[in-house]
Amino acid sequence: MDFLLYRTRHIPEALTHPTIKNVLMSIEEAYRTGRITKRKAIVYGAYIKKKYGIYFEILDDSHMIFLPHSDSILYSYFYEEPTTAAIIGGTGSGKTITAWMMALEGLNRLNKATVYVYNDVDGLGTLLSEHDSRIIVEQEAAVPPADGLPKIVLYNEMTEKHMWKRGMSSANVDLNLQALRRRHRRAWIIQNVITYSVMESVLKQTSTFKIFKWMDPVLLDHTRESLPKGWKKLVEICAFLDKNEGLAVVPVKRRGNIYFIHETNPPQSLLSMHKRASKEKHLIMVTSEREKDYMRIIGEIMAVDPKAKSPQVQVIMEKKYDIRLSRRRVRELISKWKEITKYEVNK
Repeated sequence: MDFLLYRTRHIPEALTHPTIKNVLMSIEEAYRTGRITKRKAIVYGAYIKKKYGIYFEILDDSHMIFLPHSDSILYSYFYEEPTTAAIIGGTGSGKTITAWMMALEGLNRLNKATVYVYNDVDGLGTLLSEHDSRIIVEQEAAVPPADGLPKIVLYNEMTEKHMWKRGMSSANVDLNLQALRRRHRRAWIIQNVITYSVMESVLKQTSTFKIFKWMDPVLLDHTRESLPKGWKKLVEICAFLDKNEGLAVVPVKRRGNIYFIHETNPPQSLLSMHKRASKEKHLIMVTSEREKDYMRIIGEIMAVDPKAKSPQVQVIMEKKYDIRLSRRRVRELISKWKEITKYEVNK
């Protein structure tokens, strides 16, 4: 705790006014050394939050931390040199918009840059690519070409293959090589992750920038268990963040770690396009592609419960995947899946 949040912590002047910075550090130091009680630390923290909008968290009996807000400092550090960022959060926490804001900022900062989008599940990349030729939506996850030009690689959603623990799976080999060679390929990599706790270990280590978004209590608890001791209590603040906020942990060479609340602040045009993409994502899929997706999900369900019947499959598809189909349609899909896969239930 002391190492991560005190000895290696850095608060750049660009993050907050120098006078306010000194006040924050003085309060934190007074609490760390026992010169003020926890009750007084909470009073000071509540006053700072009310007056300046700066969040705070009491981490234990000797550590507290203030978290200033910024909508730009993340981009400044991220685009200093090729690196990797992981955006971790629950469904509907604003990961996609945050990732796209980072990617689009790169197009503004990097000359002759291209955005490569993988797993464009919501269709936003497809819509954006219609207006900007520098955005390329890829169908298969692969390492972009080593053409010497800057490239921003956006994994809008990490697939099941990329979440496997086994680091030598084919999908993870590509991701690991890409992350390790990012400098040589001039690649800035942005990965959207829901379940950080099962993210493959090499990917955790190569994701130097981390932005934690809102998480429900269960997901937050799983995430906490996979984090360093000094961050377990800190990340609890994510339970209270909105879509526009994220707890950012940014490493800076020779200075340490910066902790702050990153504000996405997307333009209305991007929000409107995302809303449009959400409405049209099923329309841009031809029937065969949509059915193929249903077959994949049914295969996953049957792998867990080989004797599952259409009522159970229907409930799982609705609750877990937000797919609402009639029981008759589910029964037809199961029959077709069994016919295609030559599947037989062991009796």
